[in-house]
Amino acid sequence: MSLSHSRKNIRPVITAIALAISLVACAPTNGEAAAKGKSAKSDATAAGGDTVVARIGSAVITQADLDEEMHKSNMKAIQAYYDAQKQTLDMLVDQRVMDAEATAKSKTSDELKNEILAGVPQVTDADAEKFFNDNKARLGGQTLDALRDKIKAYLQNQNQQQAMTDYIADARKRQNVSIEMEPPRVTVDVGEKDPKKGPSDAPVQIVEFSDFQCPFCGRVEPTIKQIEAKYGDKIQFVFRDFPLTSLHPNAQGAAEAANCANEQGKYWPYHDKLFSSQQALQPDKLKQYAVDLGLDAKAFNECVDSGRYRPDIQKDVEEGQRLGVTGTPAFFVNGRFLSGAQPLQAFSEIIDEELARGGHSATN
Repeated sequence: MSLSHSRKNIRPVITAIALAISLVACAPTNGEAAAKGKSAKSDATAAGGDTVVARIGSAVITQADLDEEMHKSNMKAIQAYYDAQKQTLDMLVDQRVMDAEATAKSKTSDELKNEILAGVPQVTDADAEKFFNDNKARLGGQTLDALRDKIKAYLQNQNQQQAMTDYIADARKRQNVSIEMEPPRVTVDVGEKDPKKGPSDAPVQIVEFSDFQCPFCGRVEPTIKQIEAKYGDKIQFVFRDFPLTSLHPNAQGAAEAANCANEQGKYWPYHDKLFSSQQALQPDKLKQYAVDLGLDAKAFNECVDSGRYRPDIQKDVEEGQRLGVTGTPAFFVNGRFLSGAQPLQAFSEIIDEELARGGHSATN
């Protein structure tokens, strides 16, 4: 079921989800990323069958207007709603796959599940001891004797869950399961001057809107390196500036300085230096970093002092606002929204889906 197929029931759910989302991102507090409203249409515009949700005299606002505005100002909530739908769909698929497998074996689903779980080897004392030693620093000084039974129960449960996951994954293949529900995605404008890493024809493009002074943006940098190492030429990474000036007074200057470094072919080394020095992004520091990285200091300083990249950074901010970005970091993976400093697994799930689809261009 796609987003457009359930319009009548989406809004209350999205509103509730939006209120419950926990942020892993820097977010402005003064309406920096507020979306602009749309004017109402005439009754004639809605004659094509789109649902009218409000009337202002003879003018109307349609469900399509509302959906478009929601994509701009509440992309996070829309993505959360899709994630909830996808989780429910996966649960239904797995139930029916297990029912079919059980029927083929002349068993009930519960009998088949018990058979799978019975085949999982028991966790040994040696397994528990290894887990204890590997995680000793996180166990608050407790002894192995005090924790052994709890560790064994935890590991046994993990192994059983993995066994069920593996069985269902194989059963899905046997039964030719395909998930055809399309995720929400938007078209992201990418310009020639935007800093990029990776081939232009990569099947997956990740566009990040980021702020050099945002701690969450710094926190996700190691994950980005992991993505690049894992997927190589299958990924093109694009960086867009989204300085939250109300929160981070040095973010704008840092963004301008990075663009100046780009003139000398040193964008990515300078980018990395800024994220490793988030507590020291004052103007004099920005110029010193250029010297440290071997840039032409005179040309760099002239560029920074001129402020010539301010209009480009403003265009990045406006593009982010158009897409519904309200905090940093914000990612668009082939146009699919991912908010905040997420772990590698969260990126990999989307990237792997996109690679399985053969790539999906959502950029201009």
